[in-house]
Amino acid sequence: MFKNKFIFIVDVLYNNGDQGLMHMSHSNMRGSGFSDDEMKSIREVARGLSYFARERMYRYIDRIADAFSPQLSVAALREALRVLNSEYNRGEDVYIPSKDSVEKVINLMYTRRDVGDVLAALALAWAPSRRERDK
Repeated sequence: MFKNKFIFIVDVLYNNGDQGLMHMSHSNMRGSGFSDDEMKSIREVARGLSYFARERMYRYIDRIADAFSPQLSVAALREALRVLNSEYNRGEDVYIPSKDSVEKVINLMYTRRDVGDVLAALALAWAPSRRERDK
């Protein structure tokens, strides 16, 4: 089932660019069980995490997706946010998700095991290729 969601997400991104991911509605994620508000928060956090995919620093994305417990997912997210903030303070062009979205995602991590996979898939799909970046 997750494989089909990932293919759908990549298809939306390919056909609609960044705006495709930002405007995916709950009805587009058939069967995900996430509310519109939850998906909005997940997309916002994934947008921040996409920095790591663009820079080919997959460690944080992989740790969030592969965590064996919610505590490990949250710890990996905390570390990723710390790096994003450091990069932002150095003048890098990174997206910092809102406090509310991060709180919602953390709450979801404790109630849904698939949140990390969805975050990772969206972050990976969102990141443009190096070739696109270098144009």
